[in-house]
Amino acid sequence: MQIDESTTAPAHRTTGMLTLVTKGRVTQRPHVVRLRYAMRENTFLVLAPTEGSDWIRNALSAGVCRVRLGKYYYTVTPERTDAKTAMIALDAFLKSFQKQLVSKYYGRNPICLSLRPQGPPILRGYASGEQDSRLSYDKWIRENSDYMESVSGAFDSAAEEYDFTISNNYINSWIRKASIAEIVMRSRPSDNLLEIGCGTGEEAIKISKYVNRVVATDVSEQMLKLLELKLRAKRLGSKVVPVLLRASDVGMMSDFTGGRGFDIVYSLNGALNCEPAIGRFVYGLDDVLKEGGYFICSVRNTLCASEFVTHLAAMQLRKTSPRKHQPQMVSVGGRDIPAYYYPPSIFEHFFEGRLKLVRRLALPAVMPPAYLSDYYLGLGRLRAVLERLEAMVAHRFPMNLLGDQTLFVFRKV
Repeated sequence: MQIDESTTAPAHRTTGMLTLVTKGRVTQRPHVVRLRYAMRENTFLVLAPTEGSDWIRNALSAGVCRVRLGKYYYTVTPERTDAKTAMIALDAFLKSFQKQLVSKYYGRNPICLSLRPQGPPILRGYASGEQDSRLSYDKWIRENSDYMESVSGAFDSAAEEYDFTISNNYINSWIRKASIAEIVMRSRPSDNLLEIGCGTGEEAIKISKYVNRVVATDVSEQMLKLLELKLRAKRLGSKVVPVLLRASDVGMMSDFTGGRGFDIVYSLNGALNCEPAIGRFVYGLDDVLKEGGYFICSVRNTLCASEFVTHLAAMQLRKTSPRKHQPQMVSVGGRDIPAYYYPPSIFEHFFEGRLKLVRRLALPAVMPPAYLSDYYLGLGRLRAVLERLEAMVAHRFPMNLLGDQTLFVFRKV
């Protein structure tokens, strides 16, 4: 929930990094960029090498945009500045950031925008990573009465920056690519697919190129609104169909294919970790998945070997087993919500007698979880070695039981 801050704006550094959110001039989708800034008279000054950048054109066209700085949001008015102000900002950049990088990227005559706040900022719950939640489960229980309302609200809050967050995280992008590959290799052009927890629909859109249709469901209205904007911009018509639905209500989709069922049902990146009524989901899945069809899903694991090793190497002993207690509090869109992580054997047991396990894959096994992506990128050339090792062991016992996520491929036989 966004909370009005007092009339006194927080004091920020004179230079630093901010997140600018504009809307696409044609698509109306959020366009998110990270920019260096310099403060002058309570106004953010940002630079670009040319005025052709999308974020500049979006901002000036709309006449209003948003700035996020840590846990604060500002509504700002963008204006093109004169050359003198641009030089003041450039001089501040040269003093605060790596001089060679600034000179190379911005040149000698950069374009400068001033982003003037229209009023005091809005305080938004903010955590720097999934594992950085500040609310305990006991306190969350005292403050919340409806679990799914909290989950949908958290993902509504995350929707605007969701695509930017995923695409700018190396490990998240790697997981997305690997997950899509598992689905595509089992798909046929005539297949109808059902996605549980589609988010903004990036997976559904990519997979739709290989199949007849994807019905994409989610609990977040804001996520689905962004998916609808993407579908309109890409002119995908009925190739992807957005539906507001929680996972445990999947049985309601039984009539969507005229009673024939879906060829593949899939759920990626831990969407099912946010569905406490997993038993009801299993029964509903049985109604919508056709005989011989696949159910492919990835859920968060209770034990992650690479997480343990990474924190151990950094001498962060208290963080080596953060998933010991369930449910796990995670931060989504600046809000803390409980998520239910599963040991692979327990999760497989839910489907016993209904589906046959075909494949189990750690996502990832050797690489660390996505919230440690920055540490991983710092390994340099060692990354190539680890990713070759990843391909060799991620599907093998016991490593396929020890990933951040476990991807399961079940078949209804």
